Amino acid sequence: MRKKNFFRIFQVVFFFFLIVAPLFARELSLKDFINLAIKNNLDLRAYQEEVKAAKLEYEAAKGARFPRLKLEEYFYRSDIPSQVFMFKLNQEDFKASDFEIKKLNNPSARNNFETRLTIELPIWLGGKIGAEIKAAEFHLKAIEDLYQRKEEEIILEVYKAYLFALLSKESIKVAESSIAEAKEALKIAKARYEAGTALLSDVKRAEVYLATAEESLVRAKNYYSVAKKRLEVITNTFLGDFEVAELTNLPEVNLEKIKKVALENRKDLKALEKEIQAKKNSYRAVLSENLPQISAFASYGLNDKDKPFGSE
Repeated sequence: MRKKNFFRIFQVVFFFFLIVAPLFARELSLKDFINLAIKNNLDLRAYQEEVKAAKLEYEAAKGARFPRLKLEEYFYRSDIPSQVFMFKLNQEDFKASDFEIKKLNNPSARNNFETRLTIELPIWLGGKIGAEIKAAEFHLKAIEDLYQRKEEEIILEVYKAYLFALLSKESIKVAESSIAEAKEALKIAKARYEAGTALLSDVKRAEVYLATAEESLVRAKNYYSVAKKRLEVITNTFLGDFEVAELTNLPEVNLEKIKKVALENRKDLKALEKEIQAKKNSYRAVLSENLPQISAFASYGLNDKDKPFGSE
């Protein structure tokens, strides 16, 4: 008995929320959708990663001006007389018996572990480093411009989806109003037909008008649902049950001014200009390979016949 009562209470509460919840659906403004899109859109996130990668490339290019420290380990094994002689010499392991003619001409195979610590400092590389840094800098600026352009495109997509949602929402109101009028017209047509002042075709015509209005309502609701889903896709955010807020205070649009500003300031066009500069500097970096290069370096080496990083 208790289980039965509990089940009934659950049904009542469930249907209450099912009916009342839509009445309290939150309204989201155009600004809310734009902020969500800028924060969560997947295309923008991908461009953010590209910007990070370009920044790392720029830092790596600047790093070429600093000294490079290398720690290397080489292993050799040979029975070639000259190489065996060199191994023993570097290992400081010569004995008087090693200078016998037979051993010099036909030595046993010998191992050599060579540890080398080297520091290199570029002094002048024909302008290569400077050109590579400039190329990486222009490429970074181009990627940043493309990111801003993509942000503008995403905002435009939000605008279009939002306006379509508003249009669909207004279409629902119009369709509901048409249904009310169609029902009233059908009621009048039936009354007139029963009174003998109208034809049956008038009643059928009113029924068709009502069916068309109901179909328009279903279509408008579907369009509205699709538009809201589109907003969720662009913002990459599940919003649950929500309504789009009315759009007010629309700015005046001057198409000629917009065209002029677009041609002068479009970020993708600016990005192309910077990519051209990046390619020119990359070309200069390649040409610099034909010029003399000056570097300073110091190297410290150890040799051992038995183990790496050892010294005899």
